[in-house]
Amino acid sequence: YGGAVTAILLAVMTIAVNAQPAIAQSRGDVVGYQSAQVKAAFLHRLPRFIRWQDGRTATHFCFDQNSDVMETFIILAEAKNDTASVSLLENGDDSTKCDVFFTVNDQITNLAPNQLLVSDRKGFATQGGMIELTRKGGRLGLNVNLDSLKTGNLSANSQLLKLANVVSAD
Repeated sequence: YGGAVTAILLAVMTIAVNAQPAIAQSRGDVVGYQSAQVKAAFLHRLPRFIRWQDGRTATHFCFDQNSDVMETFIILAEAKNDTASVSLLENGDDSTKCDVFFTVNDQITNLAPNQLLVSDRKGFATQGGMIELTRKGGRLGLNVNLDSLKTGNLSANSQLLKLANVVSAD
């Protein structure tokens, strides 16, 4: 049963990775998945491919900026009726309650142990971040910094690593 669930989740993530928006011929509008939708779906499913050494299940997602990704993530979590909770953190807020922290800021600060740090900022993983959502043309990819994950008491599932580009800090 667990293997079947993992296979289904991998298939969903693979579809999301390869989802390319089509351009409508008449108006030039983007049709299909928007970038924020794909990023929110990745973020929602990502904890299933991460192992916390303390055995926790990620349920608290934090964002350091209100964005399309955050708003889409909230809608997705509500639609799935899951136990995920979402917080928007301001400067100085306690981030230690966050299982997954999505940041757009340049500085990586107040990182707590057992906290997955994710961003879509270019160069994030090579600058010490854990997982960077990247764009390659119409595709979304992942850069994973295994050293940063290990420092945070986390490890990536081998299925996630098959989809990712493994990087190290500069």
